Amino acid sequence: MSSDNPYAPPQAVVQDAPDVALPLPQPHAVTVAVWMLWIEVALSTLSSLIRMGSVRETIAVIAILFGAVLFQGLSALLILKIWQGRNWARITYLVLMLLGILSLIQMAATFPVGVQYVPGIEALLTFIGMTLDLVAMYLLFVPGRAWFRRR
Repeated sequence: MSSDNPYAPPQAVVQDAPDVALPLPQPHAVTVAVWMLWIEVALSTLSSLIRMGSVRETIAVIAILFGAVLFQGLSALLILKIWQGRNWARITYLVLMLLGILSLIQMAATFPVGVQYVPGIEALLTFIGMTLDLVAMYLLFVPGRAWFRRR
């Protein structure tokens, strides 16, 4: 039915645009932080291998291997989820990192003076790994925080 009325509304179908949020590009700070976390996992794996080579008891080697596989697997899962922008993963990684730092401080405080528990190379790898973790957490929680909030 056509109308000759020039003031009639158009007959086109009108609807609202779908609510689709375009994904924000991953900030450079998040990319750098994730790479730092992967490097820390590699250093931690190297430290575990060194520790396994220094013990003689089979049960100690199995315990170190089990702990390393468990820790590295959990770390890898959390890093992948951080890469995907999951806020819970970065919070979980932060909590686990802080617990690790507290346990190292507690371990260092309970060892007798003069007893060297960690050989020099392991201590160096631990220090570098913790530094990488701390810088990565800064990057994820300060410059990268807006990217995680958008989800």
